[in-house]
Amino acid sequence: MKCGICKTETEEDNGVLCEECSQKPRYKYFSTLRPPTKFAVPDGWCLNKVWDKPSPVHGSRIMAHGWVEYPNPLPFEKVWHFDLLPADENEVVKFANWCEENRR
Repeated sequence: MKCGICKTETEEDNGVLCEECSQKPRYKYFSTLRPPTKFAVPDGWCLNKVWDKPSPVHGSRIMAHGWVEYPNPLPFEKVWHFDLLPADENEVVKFANWCEENRR
Protein backbone atom coordinates (compact mmCIF):
# COMPACT_ATOMS: atom_id res chain seq x y z
CA MET A 1 0.00 0.00 0.00
CA LYS A 2 1.20 3.57 -0.63
CA CYS A 3 1.56 6.18 2.09
CA GLY A 4 -1.21 8.79 1.89
CA ILE A 5 1.30 11.65 2.28
CA CYS A 6 4.63 10.83 0.64
CA LYS A 7 3.30 8.06 -1.68
CA THR A 8 6.11 5.62 -0.83
CA GLU A 9 5.30 1.93 -0.53
CA THR A 10 4.59 0.90 3.05
CA GLU A 11 3.65 -2.18 4.99
CA GLU A 12 2.91 -0.29 8.19
CA ASP A 13 -0.31 -1.18 9.97
CA ASN A 14 -1.46 2.33 10.93
CA GLY A 15 -3.91 3.17 8.17
CA VAL A 16 -2.12 4.18 5.00
CA LEU A 17 0.85 6.16 6.33
CA CYS A 18 4.51 5.17 6.41
CA GLU A 19 6.30 5.25 9.76
CA GLU A 20 7.94 8.63 9.09
CA CYS A 21 4.74 10.35 7.97
CA SER A 22 2.71 8.89 10.83
CA GLN A 23 4.93 10.92 13.20
CA LYS A 24 4.29 14.24 11.42
CA PRO A 25 1.45 16.54 12.48
CA ARG A 26 -1.79 16.19 10.55
CA TYR A 27 -4.80 18.47 10.38
CA LYS A 28 -8.20 16.89 10.97
CA TYR A 29 -11.54 18.22 9.75
CA PHE A 30 -15.05 16.90 10.35
CA SER A 31 -17.34 16.59 7.34
CA THR A 32 -20.70 18.06 8.35
CA LEU A 33 -22.99 17.49 5.36
CA ARG A 34 -21.73 14.38 3.60
CA PRO A 35 -19.34 11.46 4.10
CA PRO A 36 -15.71 12.54 3.60
CA THR A 37 -14.98 10.66 0.39
CA LYS A 38 -13.33 11.48 -2.93
CA PHE A 39 -14.91 14.55 -4.59
CA ALA A 40 -16.75 15.45 -1.33
CA VAL A 41 -13.66 16.98 0.28
CA PRO A 42 -10.64 18.89 -1.12
CA ASP A 43 -7.90 16.85 -2.79
CA GLY A 44 -4.69 16.12 -0.94
CA TRP A 45 -6.04 14.27 2.10
CA CYS A 46 -4.00 11.46 3.61
CA LEU A 47 -6.50 9.66 5.88
CA ASN A 48 -10.26 9.62 6.24
CA LYS A 49 -12.90 7.85 8.28
CA VAL A 50 -16.56 7.55 7.28
CA TRP A 51 -18.91 6.87 10.17
CA ASP A 52 -21.96 4.58 9.88
CA LYS A 53 -24.25 7.42 10.94
CA PRO A 54 -23.77 11.12 11.68
CA SER A 55 -22.45 11.76 15.18
CA PRO A 56 -22.11 14.91 17.31
CA VAL A 57 -18.72 16.63 17.39
CA HIS A 58 -17.17 19.15 19.79
CA GLY A 59 -19.76 18.20 22.43
CA SER A 60 -22.47 20.08 20.57
CA ARG A 61 -25.42 19.55 18.28
CA ILE A 62 -23.18 19.83 15.22
CA MET A 63 -23.26 16.49 13.45
CA ALA A 64 -20.56 15.04 11.21
CA HIS A 65 -20.41 12.08 8.84
CA GLY A 66 -16.74 11.37 9.58
CA TRP A 67 -13.37 13.05 9.36
CA VAL A 68 -10.54 13.66 6.95
CA GLU A 69 -6.87 14.48 7.65
CA TYR A 70 -4.42 16.57 5.65
CA PRO A 71 -0.65 16.94 5.93
CA ASN A 72 -1.07 20.76 5.88
CA PRO A 73 -3.84 23.02 7.16
CA LEU A 74 -6.56 23.91 4.67
CA PRO A 75 -7.34 27.52 3.82
CA PHE A 76 -10.56 28.58 5.54
CA GLU A 77 -12.13 29.26 2.13
CA LYS A 78 -11.89 25.52 1.34
CA VAL A 79 -13.07 24.55 4.82
CA TRP A 80 -16.17 26.69 4.25
CA HIS A 81 -16.71 25.63 0.63
CA PHE A 82 -16.68 21.90 1.48
CA ASP A 83 -18.75 22.26 4.71
CA LEU A 84 -15.90 21.07 6.92
CA LEU A 85 -15.25 21.91 10.56
CA PRO A 86 -11.75 21.90 12.07
CA ALA A 87 -11.31 19.22 14.74
CA ASP A 88 -9.00 21.48 16.75
CA GLU A 89 -11.15 23.74 18.93
CA ASN A 90 -8.69 26.65 18.63
CA GLU A 91 -9.00 26.41 14.87
CA VAL A 92 -12.80 26.39 15.21
CA VAL A 93 -12.61 29.80 16.89
CA LYS A 94 -10.31 31.14 14.16
CA PHE A 95 -12.62 29.70 11.50
CA ALA A 96 -15.70 31.26 13.14
CA ASN A 97 -13.93 34.63 13.22
CA TRP A 98 -12.96 34.23 9.57
CA CYS A 99 -16.58 33.42 8.67
CA GLU A 100 -17.80 36.51 10.51
CA GLU A 101 -15.20 38.75 8.88
CA ASN A 102 -16.05 37.38 5.45
CA ARG A 103 -19.82 37.29 6.03
CA ARG A 104 -20.09 33.53 5.51
